[in-house]
Parts: sequence; structure tokens; C-alpha cells
Amino acid sequence: MFLGDQGEWLFGFFRSLGRCSGIMAELWVILHGLHHAWRLRFRQVVVESDCFEAVRLANEVDLGQAGNMLITAVRDLVKHD
Repeated sequence: MFLGDQGEWLFGFFRSLGRCSGIMAELWVILHGLHHAWRLRFRQVVVESDCFEAVRLANEVDLGQAGNMLITAVRDLVKHD
């Protein structure tokens, strides 16, 4: 769910991910949300999540996780100018 700066609902989406962990599901949500926000020309986006591990993986430079394509894709969108 995406909310505006005044808390108003902007858009939402759903997707079947099949079988995956909660952290991977949260990373998919972050990835698709950022991608969709970018397409809609939102350039200042705040991502909030109740999954601390997913947020940590998206933001930290953790060389042990650098090979994971999903984490790399989220990090690339976070760094997108």
C-alpha cells in the first residue's frame, strides 16, 4: 500500500510469489513498490516495513548477500537518482 505525504491512499498491488520466506516476500514488495513509484515519477519515497531484516538487507552493504539478485535489484532502485 502506498500513502501520500498526508496519509492518503495512492495505490496498492498484489502478486503471487509462490513459496518463499517472509523476508524474501517483503523484499519483493519493496522492489515492486519502488519500481512502480519510479514509473509514476515519484522521486522522494520513504519505505516503511515491519520486517527489520528486509530493510537491513536493502540498505546495508553486506558482501555475504551481494550475490542475491533480489537484494541487488532492491539496492539498485534505492540508489537510483
